[in-house]
Amino acid sequence: MSSFSETGRLDMQAQRDITPRKPKLSVKEVEALGYYDFMSYLGVPYYHVGGLTSTKKLAELCRIDSTKKILMVGCGTGFSACYLARKIGCEVIGIDIAELSIEKAKERAKKQGVSDKAKFRVGNAYALPFEPGTFDAVITEFVSQFLDRKRAFKEFARVLKPRAYVGINEMYREKEIPAKATEEIAQAEKNWRK
Repeated sequence: MSSFSETGRLDMQAQRDITPRKPKLSVKEVEALGYYDFMSYLGVPYYHVGGLTSTKKLAELCRIDSTKKILMVGCGTGFSACYLARKIGCEVIGIDIAELSIEKAKERAKKQGVSDKAKFRVGNAYALPFEPGTFDAVITEFVSQFLDRKRAFKEFARVLKPRAYVGINEMYREKEIPAKATEEIAQAEKNWRK
């Protein structure tokens, strides 16, 4: 699986960090893994639509810069969190319920030299282990659709600073898509096919 930078070129740093996990588990152990731990075991870097292009756009919309502190809920193997730490220089804390994903995220941060900016821990979206008013943005990528949004968003709001942002990248389809969004989608598909 390839990762592309904002210029459309392969993000070589990210690609180098996608190392396949050596088979250490038995078939029975692999069968017992949950979906996200299984994806981490396979070395899948991220599970969201749009890859780094959508992560970059989400960061822009949330006005993330090097002074911001970001919480990524459902961070998986840390692909997007490390990208933000490396490219923007912000502080990112990633949480995920999948322990294997957190292990991989920590390894990725170390390999990319951003372990001082990107930290990871096992955590639950319904009981975030942070003080109120800690973050400038909470980001989820292909995660919130699986959550009880009422419970999770209440927690997101609790840990956000005043006038902070919630950034969500999900696959939802509205009945009517605004013309501008339709044009952007068409342009993105055209660029993808190049």
